[in-house]
Amino acid sequence: MSRALVWPLAALVFAGCAHGSAAGDDSAVDSDPLAAAESAKAANKPDEAIHDLRQALKADPHRLDAWRLLVQVHTEAGRLGELTSDLKQKAAAQPNDDALHYALGLAYFAESKTAGDAALTEFQAAEKLKPTEAEYPFRLGVAYFELERWGDALAPLQRAVQLAPKNAKYHVPLGLALAKLQKKQQALDEFRALLELSPSGKDVKLAQQALERLEDPLRDIPQAEADNVRRGIDWLHQADSPQQAIDLFQDVLDRYPDLAPVHVLIGLAYERLDDAAPAIEHLQRAIELAPDDAQAYLYLGELYFSKQKPERAVDYYQKALARNPLLDRAYGRLGEIAVTRSDSTAAIANFKMLVVLSPDDPGAHVAMAQAYELAGQYDSAEQELRGIVARDPKNLDAELRLGFLCAALAKKAPTSTERDMRQKQAQAAFQKVLDVQPENVAASRAIQELHGSGVPQ
Repeated sequence: MSRALVWPLAALVFAGCAHGSAAGDDSAVDSDPLAAAESAKAANKPDEAIHDLRQALKADPHRLDAWRLLVQVHTEAGRLGELTSDLKQKAAAQPNDDALHYALGLAYFAESKTAGDAALTEFQAAEKLKPTEAEYPFRLGVAYFELERWGDALAPLQRAVQLAPKNAKYHVPLGLALAKLQKKQQALDEFRALLELSPSGKDVKLAQQALERLEDPLRDIPQAEADNVRRGIDWLHQADSPQQAIDLFQDVLDRYPDLAPVHVLIGLAYERLDDAAPAIEHLQRAIELAPDDAQAYLYLGELYFSKQKPERAVDYYQKALARNPLLDRAYGRLGEIAVTRSDSTAAIANFKMLVVLSPDDPGAHVAMAQAYELAGQYDSAEQELRGIVARDPKNLDAELRLGFLCAALAKKAPTSTERDMRQKQAQAAFQKVLDVQPENVAASRAIQELHGSGVPQ
């Protein structure tokens, strides 16, 4: 079985293979053999894909994305052996061709666990021949990581980031390696940098999983108490019975009073019962015992947010993010608080992070649109809302908000032509809502106001 499809960083093995042409974009496919190969691969036509990739490599033998995709196609078609044999012969004949060593390293890497050392040798050869190419130390570091040689992975991954600091995918395995080596603060720095670089959803997910493992609630639990804590977690999260969870957690704390994760869990259980005083007491105790863990800060932020104490909530959310920069809930709450304070700058900054962490969540994009509107950045607000309804035409909340935005823009229109256009857009959006929800009062009233006074008041 190909190990490239099962290891923890599988998303990075052939990362960047996809050329990114839009589905149905025939012109993109015709103009680039790599795009044509992607289409053939998607249609389960490996021979066509291989032919197109050979054409791309004939035109540019050092096109690394084509080599990655060629290895991937052969791997998925069960034909990796023939490619590996071909690459070995070519690399032997052209020992100074860095791209051939790179491709052979990818082939070895995808082949089997016993080929791990051979892959390392090829990636090292490629980097030695072209030390300015960031892709080579990146692949070398990923290979070391897959072999669980975390310390060896660190230096090449750091070289890759130094050579290409704006490549989001390079920060992910470096952060993971640092986390494996218990260098938490340095790992956090990498993941913070990742957020500023438009990472893919896969990159974000890998980083979040790494930080979740660092803050595993069972990490410091004595083996004799692990089952009790698990049962308490089940009572809390599965059965939604916080009192039973409290009883179990308290029994554990009676025997081991300094277990920070259990104080977090019992604090959360008390919060579920809306019993704020013991919830705060346990969460603060967890912070005293483990000041570098983010969860207690996050839950305290949530508690104070629910009690309408935004100042204290902001403090704890910010402290949580200082310890885990990938907490989407904290960014969302900070954005909400900023909106209530009419602080558009803070709202945009926090909702941008929320969108990065939750790119497929329509609510995150609606919040982003709200922040842009608050800042008077109406074009950006409209772009967010239209993006939502384009992806999900059934999202009536976004459609309604789009209608109100267009109606507001009609008021601000400098010409009668633009005003009429915006009014028609608003009418169309409100009507789409009413077609599905004839009883929607907001949309009905908005249309009436459009007909009566030109735009809603």
